[in-house]
Amino acid sequence: MPDPQPRVLVIDDDVPTVELLAELLADEGYAVTTAHDVNGGLAANESDPADVIILDLLLADQNGTVFVEQYRASGGGAPIVVLSAARDAPRQAAAIGSALVPKPFDVRDLLETVRRAVERSR
Repeated sequence: MPDPQPRVLVIDDDVPTVELLAELLADEGYAVTTAHDVNGGLAANESDPADVIILDLLLADQNGTVFVEQYRASGGGAPIVVLSAARDAPRQAAAIGSALVPKPFDVRDLLETVRRAVERSR
């Protein structure tokens, strides 16, 4: 039986970015779920657990690290890829043990980072 389609959850408050990522990832064969805030991300992952999470740190409602804390407290262990333009993104990504893809992002770099994260999650 073949491996199921890898699931990626994208959490970003910028709608055009979310739409672009969803299209790029779907074209690469990923099943994509999206959310625009911390609570939406937690709910989306609860109903359809992700293999990899792409997370912006600068969300409109809360800092993305709040998502990480709540996600991990609930037992979540999928790799998280931080996608952010925040100046302290490298430090925050390192603190939560995540890969970092800085905004603006190179599509090839992002897809390669997600591919490696999926491999780690399986």
